Amino acid sequence: IRDSEYLNIVVSFLQTLVSVVWVHLGLVPHPQTQLVAKKLEEARKAIDLYEKLLKEVDKDLPPQLKVELERILQEMKVNYVNQLG
Repeated sequence: IRDSEYLNIVVSFLQTLVSVVWVHLGLVPHPQTQLVAKKLEEARKAIDLYEKLLKEVDKDLPPQLKVELERILQEMKVNYVNQLG
């Protein structure tokens, strides 16, 4: 896999995880059912997976993209804590 193709795959998967987090936090409707439901344990798992993957590939990311993906991670964590409250 070429570097750009590899990065596209990784970033696409990270974006999918972000969507999963928002759904499980109950902040957006599920894309298939249109239902809004909190599943905080599932959200936590998706956040953890996002964080692990980001740590694994961070050396391969352009600096600007790395900063943006880390910002998204922090935003998901803050929203998770808010939903716990």
